[in-house]
Amino acid sequence: MNLRHAELLLRPTGLRGTTSLGQTAADSVLDGTREVLPLQEVPDVDAYSGIFTLLASPSQSAAMTGSMFTADSGLSIRGLARPGGRVPDTAGG
Repeated sequence: MNLRHAELLLRPTGLRGTTSLGQTAADSVLDGTREVLPLQEVPDVDAYSGIFTLLASPSQSAAMTGSMFTADSGLSIRGLARPGGRVPDTAGG
């Protein structure tokens, strides 16, 4: 490999993410997701920031060992069978 070839390989390209390829960000949450989650809410990044901050803080998490926080919108408690804790309407009304 000559110096010119190495220079071409190593110099910045100006590409900046998938938009450089003509791609745009798309919502990855499927329609109807909110309705089937037990907590009836699709969390965004801000919903997890408190957990991340707690775990990253030496003063707030110093006493924790082997801790696990489950942030699954309630799926491990209720699953998908009865979203939001709703029960079937047996009264017919």
